[in-house]
Amino acid sequence: MAGQTPEVFSAASTGDLDALARDLDADWALAGRMLRWLASRDAHHPAVALPDTLTPGRGSAWALWLRARVAFLTLDLETLARCGARLEAMDDPHARLFARLVRGQRRCMAGDPSSVFAMAATLQDEARALSEPTLVVESVLLSALAAASAEDHEEALKRARLAARMAQSERLWLTHFTTSVLLARARRMTGQPHLAGMIARGCLEVAPALFGGWLRWELLHAGVEPPPPRVDNHAERAASLAAAWLCRGERDVLDPLDASVEG
Repeated sequence: MAGQTPEVFSAASTGDLDALARDLDADWALAGRMLRWLASRDAHHPAVALPDTLTPGRGSAWALWLRARVAFLTLDLETLARCGARLEAMDDPHARLFARLVRGQRRCMAGDPSSVFAMAATLQDEARALSEPTLVVESVLLSALAAASAEDHEEALKRARLAARMAQSERLWLTHFTTSVLLARARRMTGQPHLAGMIARGCLEVAPALFGGWLRWELLHAGVEPPPPRVDNHAERAASLAAAWLCRGERDVLDPLDASVEG
């Protein structure tokens, strides 16, 4: 099963998953479908549901992690929590790492990043021991998110740039989009909104549809009116509402929304 990781992800990204599905275990087939949903630029791509029962193992852990990433990008905090709980309950080394990544993300989004820096450093070492470059980069990305949540914006920029370089070096194209979102935010928060706008605009042109809400939010705060949303989710609605308010000049009513999205 371990050898199926590159095959299923390659097939999912090229659209050949159906031809490969007969040779995959059910958990890896689910992970591939989840990846194809996350990676799709089709705004009408159907959502992929998680079954009530999953076979413990690496494929199921990846499927849950990918679903958690969708929840993170769309600000679906309930689903993020459920995925984290299911990963916590799974007896698998990859699942345990994914569970802690989700736990760290949730703490940052709740404005409680104090313990996340140490967690991210430990996760990075453990991911290297498992020879999982995606998890290594995600650990660095988590430290950038923690720094941003702690309002240490220079450190957030430093770590986001490192994560972006690592993702590019390892050719982790989907992770690279996530690093670009945080890099745009870090550029904006360090007084470089023009660079944030360039990053967000460039990503929005090529990124999967589910990244749109975060990228439109960054464009808006970089002083660029974002294009209309392509999909409907919490993040897209937040960006659209913020854009409407800014167009009417009611900047003060954005404060609670800023806190909910950036906390």
